[in-house]
Amino acid sequence: MKREFFILCLLIWMIGAPLASGNVQPPKGCLEADIIFLLDMSSSVRGYESFIVDAVEEFSNSFTLSDDGIKIGFATFASVLGYTVQPTGSNGILESGIDTLRIVGADGGTGMSPAFAFAYNAFGQSADDRGKIPMRIVVCISDGELGDWESAIMWAKALKSYAGVHIYCINTDAEMSSGEDILIDIASSPTHYVASDYTSLTQAVKALDLCM
Repeated sequence: MKREFFILCLLIWMIGAPLASGNVQPPKGCLEADIIFLLDMSSSVRGYESFIVDAVEEFSNSFTLSDDGIKIGFATFASVLGYTVQPTGSNGILESGIDTLRIVGADGGTGMSPAFAFAYNAFGQSADDRGKIPMRIVVCISDGELGDWESAIMWAKALKSYAGVHIYCINTDAEMSSGEDILIDIASSPTHYVASDYTSLTQAVKALDLCM
């Protein structure tokens, strides 16, 4: 596992996106932050898509976005990377993306690794656009039953250690899912993991203490 983690970190370095190293101190609070939601849209979510979209929309509506302040984006994942919206400082662009997200159906297997790759590149592009590195936050919403869990955990470790990303994980089916341990490993710490269900998802997302 250590060898695979080293290879993944090396691959990230070779991609060349200007992410934070350990000596970069992001600003405290939510004055400047890039927030990316990674949304499980695999077949196990079918019939519950609206709960996920509602949670993202409610959370996003609590912020006034701007290019030099809070930016929010998202990516769906199933067997492959799905619908994506780059972190944006425009509430209108994000709302349009959320409207489109409502017609994205859940289907296929569960592969989170491509979504982490999207987040990595999106953070790098945003840093270029800003001319500086803000706080970086990923919120994963999934039942944790990942087909690529080993790769997803390695991606998460690399993002946390190399890029200074804070990762939160919300388990959408905590009572029935067997993926709790995987999501805890992906999260920045056990306190960054939230056990929830679809009907409580909006409140779980809004209750996240992102402004550290």
